[in-house]
Amino acid sequence: MNLYLSLIIELVFLALSILILFNIRKKIGLIPLYVLLGALQYLQVLSGNISVQLFEKYTMFPSSSIVFSALLFALLLIYIKAGVVKTRALIIGIVITNFVLAVLFGTSYFQELELGILNPTNVHSISDINFEHFLYGTVLLLFDSLLLIILYQFLMSKIKKIHYLLVIFISLAITLIFDSLAFTLGLNYNNTDFLNILLSQLIVKTISAVVFSIILYCYLIYIDKEK
Repeated sequence: MNLYLSLIIELVFLALSILILFNIRKKIGLIPLYVLLGALQYLQVLSGNISVQLFEKYTMFPSSSIVFSALLFALLLIYIKAGVVKTRALIIGIVITNFVLAVLFGTSYFQELELGILNPTNVHSISDINFEHFLYGTVLLLFDSLLLIILYQFLMSKIKKIHYLLVIFISLAITLIFDSLAFTLGLNYNNTDFLNILLSQLIVKTISAVVFSIILYCYLIYIDKEK
C-alpha cells in the first residue's frame, strides 16, 4: 500500500472512530471516547520515532502529527456539542494520562537498564522515548487547547458572516501552526536541521487541519444536527 494513502486512511479512520463513539454517547456515555483518546497518547509516543521522507527532502513524523491533530479535533467536537465541563474533563484527563505514561516509561527504562536489556544493539525498547519532548508537549497541549477554544469562540461571536467550515478550519489550522512553531522553537531552536523540522511539521498539520475540518463540518451539518 502506498505510504501516503495509508496515512490518509489512518487520519480518516481516527476521525470516524472519534465521531462514531461521540455519536452514540447517549447510549454508552463519553467514557469510551475518553479511553480512546487516552490510548492515542501511547500511540503518539511510539509513533514519534517513525519518520518518512517527503519529496526526498523533508523528514516528517506523520503518524505522531496526525494523532495529535486528532486529539484537537476531538476536543473541538466535544466543546461544540457537549460544552465546557466535558471539555475541561477531557483536557485534565489527557494531561494526567501523559504524566502517568511518563512515570511508567521512566520506571520501565530503569528496569531495562537494571536487567541489562538496554544496549547498543537494542535501541528500540518500550522506554525509548524523549522525555523532554513528551513533557514539553504535554504542557504545550494545555495552551493549544485554550487557544483552540478561544479562536473558535471569537470567530463564532465576532465574525458572523464567515462560513462555518472556515471557522472550524481557521481554529484548527492556527492552533496546529502555533503548536508547530512553539514545539520546534522550544526544542529544536539550535538544531542544524531546524527549518526542515519546522516545515515538515507545518505541512503535515496543515493537511490534517484541512481533512479534519471537512469531516467535522460534514458531521455537524449533516449528521448531528441538534443545536
